[in-house]
Amino acid sequence: MIYKKIIPSLFSILVLSGCVSNNIKSFKVDTSIDYEIKNKNIKPIYLLPIKPSEDDPNSILCRMAGEIYLPKKMTYSQYLNDAFQKTLSALKIRSDSARLASHVMEIELTEVSFSSLQGEWYINAFVRVDNNSPIEIKSLTEFGTSYYAVQACRNTAESFDEAAANFISQILNHSKIAEMISQ
Repeated sequence: MIYKKIIPSLFSILVLSGCVSNNIKSFKVDTSIDYEIKNKNIKPIYLLPIKPSEDDPNSILCRMAGEIYLPKKMTYSQYLNDAFQKTLSALKIRSDSARLASHVMEIELTEVSFSSLQGEWYINAFVRVDNNSPIEIKSLTEFGTSYYAVQACRNTAESFDEAAANFISQILNHSKIAEMISQ
């Protein structure tokens, strides 16, 4: 008799509890980017489409609390490519043609992941300028976290655009890359 009351109650709780999804906002170039880039002699760059790591989803499950979705069903490599193109345009160093550019840049992602427990986004890649040897970039962006899964996942989603900007800044400010793109 008691099971007839408990089982429907548990089923109702399960159905009504559902998962929460979080959405990463579209990338907007921070107006302070011009001050963050130390190298002011960058020549026009043509950016090849960013190559994804083995897995290039458009969402990542966060703590079993729900998915973190990218805007417009983009994948992580597409989002980072869009962010990098917007940044190059804002800095007035984007070339739409490899033939007319001073430099061709190729980025191959090796990792795009996060830890909602530690409050960290990891974006790692190999970056090649022209025919030079690739340079490894390891980007770590910290953000606020929470023990409460829903809030921690919301913080994770809201901080990805900052992680993308930090990744781009680390590439353009890397001493060897800065030297190559100034020639």
